[in-house]
Amino acid sequence: MSISILEKSRSSPSRDGKHIPPPPIGNDQMSVDLADLEKSLKHVLSFIETDNEIKCRKNFATFALTQVDKVEVLTKHELHTLSCGILMSKDEMPFVYSDVLEITDKYCGKAMNITMVYKSVNSLTERGFVAEVDPEKHIKNPKKPRCYIVTKRGGEAFELAVIMAYHLTSGTSEAA
Repeated sequence: MSISILEKSRSSPSRDGKHIPPPPIGNDQMSVDLADLEKSLKHVLSFIETDNEIKCRKNFATFALTQVDKVEVLTKHELHTLSCGILMSKDEMPFVYSDVLEITDKYCGKAMNITMVYKSVNSLTERGFVAEVDPEKHIKNPKKPRCYIVTKRGGEAFELAVIMAYHLTSGTSEAA
């Protein structure tokens, strides 16, 4: 392409009304165009969202089927135990078994079974969600009960479990 042709193509056409008609200015034409555009975009988005939702569910299903032996969801008792640990951590205190009993009694109206407390703490410790700490730093008790703190990983697991529980109980889904 020569320079003269390139310069011509840049300079023409102009918007002086001679070469390109000006866009419609009327409000009616604009509202119709916008309404059509919005309708078209919503239609396209519905396909994209549906397609992404299907892909996402398929990925979740594949993960659940292939990783079922490696991933375990928190039980109700583990979630209660983590909740107690997190409430105690507000005061920068570790929690002990009796704390779980007292806090579940206060918030749930019935103390958690002591056997479930032991099992939950043991399971959470094995999974790295809570860690045992030295009781002498925190508790002046001659019996020196076992003290635990919620780890960063435990806090993340707790948050995800609460989000899932909230979603299932507050949504309009029949899954809850």
